[in-house]
Amino acid sequence: MSSNPPGAEVLVDGTTRGVTPLTVADLAPGRHDVVLTSGEGTVQRTVTVVSNQTAAIDQTTFSGFVTVSAPFDVAISERGRALKLDDRHQIQLPAGAHELRLTNPSLGYDTIRHVQIKPGKATRLELKLEATLTVTATAAAEVWLDDTRLGETPLNAATVPTGLHQIVVKRSTGGERRFTVTIGAKPFVLHVDFQTKRFD
Repeated sequence: MSSNPPGAEVLVDGTTRGVTPLTVADLAPGRHDVVLTSGEGTVQRTVTVVSNQTAAIDQTTFSGFVTVSAPFDVAISERGRALKLDDRHQIQLPAGAHELRLTNPSLGYDTIRHVQIKPGKATRLELKLEATLTVTATAAAEVWLDDTRLGETPLNAATVPTGLHQIVVKRSTGGERRFTVTIGAKPFVLHVDFQTKRFD
């Protein structure tokens, strides 16, 4: 077996057999798990050995990318090391398995995602985050989120996107209250007291 670049460590069925280029002559017929590891990453392959035949592996072991798509800003790290997105929202990583931590403290967002990076290819990681919004008021009112009507009070656990929003609570007998809020991963609860607070 060979690799590009050469010099990758070879494990066959969990046992180290040497570095590429390498010929392993004592494998029994059947399926075998082969792992090639180099500074550019780790590649896993499965090879089937047939009696009196040679099974060849020619594998490239260069880096790949993870492309992160999110409707909000996230900090990305791996094992405590910060990773930075380039202008294409990509991070170059060695081929193989990675455990990425993605956080946004202001939204209360903190999650672990596992990705498998393939040599020379981009793996897409799409983040979606929704929360719930509950609005109560001391008078009957309509609830609007970013110019979209969500319903009437009491509005219980409506599903909304996370991020910065403008909430308008319009009293049925006239007057409204406006709020600019950041909705995070946790349920957001808003109570409007038309009796004691000034409204427009």
